[in-house]
Amino acid sequence: MKKRKLVKKSITWAIVLGTFGLAVGWFISKKIAYKYEIAEIGEIKNSAETVGFVVRDEEMLTAPESYTKENLKYLYSDGEKISCNSPFAEAYPSEDKASSSYMIDNINSEIEILEELNEKKYNISKALSAVNSQVNSEINNLFLSINNSEISKIQSIKKKLRYLLSERQIILGKNVDFTKKIQDLKSEKNEIVSGKIEPAQILKFPYSGEFISNTDGYENVIDYKNIFSTDFEKIDIENISPKPCSGNTIGKIIKSESWYAVCNLDANMSSYVTQGTEINLNIPSLGPEKYFPAKVEAVRKHSSGKKITIIISCNYMNKELANLRKENFKITFDNFKGIIIKNSSLHKQSGNENESEFGVYVKAGNYLKWKSVIPLFLNSDSVVCKYDAEEYVNENYLQPGDNVVINGSDLYVGKKIN
Repeated sequence: MKKRKLVKKSITWAIVLGTFGLAVGWFISKKIAYKYEIAEIGEIKNSAETVGFVVRDEEMLTAPESYTKENLKYLYSDGEKISCNSPFAEAYPSEDKASSSYMIDNINSEIEILEELNEKKYNISKALSAVNSQVNSEINNLFLSINNSEISKIQSIKKKLRYLLSERQIILGKNVDFTKKIQDLKSEKNEIVSGKIEPAQILKFPYSGEFISNTDGYENVIDYKNIFSTDFEKIDIENISPKPCSGNTIGKIIKSESWYAVCNLDANMSSYVTQGTEINLNIPSLGPEKYFPAKVEAVRKHSSGKKITIIISCNYMNKELANLRKENFKITFDNFKGIIIKNSSLHKQSGNENESEFGVYVKAGNYLKWKSVIPLFLNSDSVVCKYDAEEYVNENYLQPGDNVVINGSDLYVGKKIN
């Protein structure tokens, strides 16, 4: 008897709880509003971020054993092109002699500026504001060059500043006569020259290319000429160590403007990356909006199946690119344009075993309507759907301005919504 009463009581409680649960579920379903988003035309870049290693065709410059870098006077600035067998540096018997030769160049530069100003000081018609603006611009350039240790550029900027500041004095109406200053500089120069500042040797190089006065030890880590036969699965690109240079290394020549970036990517990028794929390469350290056209020259799959190594070529070269080595890269493979929707709004509807199409639910008055889409590309957040003239005239295809359901459950065509 007690057992029968207990069963009856349990059933009663189950019915009560069940009814309560249904009521709560109905209440919640009524309270949960569907979320919508307006469909819009847009663009998504199919890109990947990775760390890569730059390989260039570099030839080391060396000085005779009796000389060091401090004994040299370079005749080129970093990034300048050197012709085959042309002099690139003067070697002096001592560091003081090399320093004196640089001083003579600076004095000659200053004399040239002052003589030019002396000749045309009565014909300067610039506005003071224009000169002030130029001075401020050159000061900013000077700070940037100091931060980047661009020695040759610093000297050039200082020369411009000297000229502009002297020009400013003339515009302000000051009675400026540079004759005395020019004479003093010439006397200083003659005094230095009297010490017989003559180079002991002129250094030449049997290759042409871009001159770089510094080395980083990575020049010969990966062979430029044999890069396509290198097994990069055995190389930890992000942790390659430099090799020490010999003591008489005084710089390098970059013999080719074509250089390579070697990068690892997830294997799921294989469908977008094939040999010959043209890409845009961004190097964040050079600026977020600066892209260089480049090309995928080779794709190597790893035995683990999880990674691929790609070799990218680029035919642009300047001083900034000449100093790259281990860098963060952003690689853009394609730009996809069309109607952009959230991933959560995309559904697949099958008419039969042979037919299936993608689509979304849109708000049409107080009801849900199905509209088809053709996905072109999707990332972790959004989908780009095809939208051309054919889709524009199709009223059953998603159109810009449609209210797309991006969140909701139990969706079906004709469902009434609030």
